[in-house]
Amino acid sequence: MWKLSVLFFTLLINSSLSLEANSKFTCDETFCIDQHLNTPCPTKRNCTTQGTRTYLTPEKCNCCEGTFCIEYMEEGTGCETDATNPAFVDLCGPQLACDPTTRKCGPLSTTQCMKERLLYDQNFKKGTVGTAQFKPQCDAVGRYSNRQCLPGSVCFCVNTVGKRIFGVGLVTTPTNCKCARDIDNLRNTNALKGNVPRCLPNGDYDELQCVGRDCWCLFKPNDKKKLNDISNLSCFKKALHPTKPTPYLRECEYARNKIEVEHLQAKNETRVTLVPDYPKCDPDGYFSAVQSRNDKLICADHLGNQIGYYEISKNSPRANRVDCYCARVEQLMENNVNGKPVCCKHGNFRKWQCSGSLCYCVDRDGKQVITPGSNYNEVHKDDLNLLKCYQSSDDDCVY
Repeated sequence: MWKLSVLFFTLLINSSLSLEANSKFTCDETFCIDQHLNTPCPTKRNCTTQGTRTYLTPEKCNCCEGTFCIEYMEEGTGCETDATNPAFVDLCGPQLACDPTTRKCGPLSTTQCMKERLLYDQNFKKGTVGTAQFKPQCDAVGRYSNRQCLPGSVCFCVNTVGKRIFGVGLVTTPTNCKCARDIDNLRNTNALKGNVPRCLPNGDYDELQCVGRDCWCLFKPNDKKKLNDISNLSCFKKALHPTKPTPYLRECEYARNKIEVEHLQAKNETRVTLVPDYPKCDPDGYFSAVQSRNDKLICADHLGNQIGYYEISKNSPRANRVDCYCARVEQLMENNVNGKPVCCKHGNFRKWQCSGSLCYCVDRDGKQVITPGSNYNEVHKDDLNLLKCYQSSDDDCVY
């Protein structure tokens, strides 16, 4: 994709040949001395502070001191894709790639995020962008950025392929979703064992972290205290970090631990006890949006209280597809006069939403759905029947 990959591929091949020729090859001081006995190190390349990526000197064992700079090229700049050229010193910038046909840096269009982004830009030029359509945010290599937003509403965390993960907050609240992304990556690699990082509700890292009885400030690792003394940490915030009834544990974690202790006591006393529904906790220690209560699933706020009357019977064929995304967004926007979504009776987004007199289809995250070539991506509220997603039953929601 970038010429940089060609550079290191070439170096890798050369290094592999050397390794095959010398099975005792090791990177030590003697090797570096021999390597440059007759050939001096290349002149150190000056680095600028912006528009570059910096790496160790690209040679075997990185013997030469200093850094090697790869400068970004702008869109339309000529680029090289010849793998035999070992002297690349620049590469196409973020969200750009070297087009093998034109041999110029152009928009990266091979990833799903960039395809959606380029389509949005095209529609914007035509004046056909939807009322509630949002521009996908992509990272430097074209994957989905950590945070995606609904215009004038909320932002939520997603993984690299755009699937929604833990973490949501108002669009006006800065968010990086790093904690949510890290936990999702750990889960996908089956590496999430034992203690997990503590997040904030918006998907960012909580600055105060604890493992066992040891606690510290994430950005001040030398600021450490024992669990019972967390209030004396510089990163301690009374509104965020409980000290009672159990230090550090938030409402859902405390409720779950209490049930586990009661169950263990009953087992040790050889008496039968009814085990209540275990609460489901999010990485922030608060209650997840969907909770089990007797024969129903309910939509809960972060303290475990039911949101409105959003619920569904566990026997419903739709029960396993309930996410309560809409119910949580509605609660986050309770102080907003306009822009609140319309939810189904079990808390998912209704398939169609309206902004003023214009109505449109949405997906399960609440994002506007645009069907290419359709004349009815948005209709007046009196013409709802023209929307592809329109259904008269409130039960027919987004799953």
